[in-house]
Amino acid sequence: MLNPFPALFTYVLVAPLILRLVLGVFIISRDYSIFKNTRDITTKILSGFFVFAGLLIFFGIYTQVGALLLIALSVGRVVYIKSRLQTITTHQMMLHIFTIAISCSLLFSGAGWFAIDITRL
Repeated sequence: MLNPFPALFTYVLVAPLILRLVLGVFIISRDYSIFKNTRDITTKILSGFFVFAGLLIFFGIYTQVGALLLIALSVGRVVYIKSRLQTITTHQMMLHIFTIAISCSLLFSGAGWFAIDITRL
């Protein structure tokens, strides 16, 4: 297939790095504030798992496992919100859809540059 910028394939590991860092910062910041400001134990546990998965994604430790965890947690949170509140805003739903989409991308593409997955321990 003809590509107008074939030299950019040299940087093929940059895209997963950017996705990983943005998703990790987003998940950690959002769910840490939810964890601190709620009293409901179920929400605290769910947010704690989100923060853990966000840390895995951000640092590139078992990135694909973290991506699977984020996919499962996002679907679980949508079901939990829907069953508890009977409604979910469009904004919340779009955030979870984007989280699932980026997590699927990381699941199939891997961690990218500067991940602990890549280095041998």
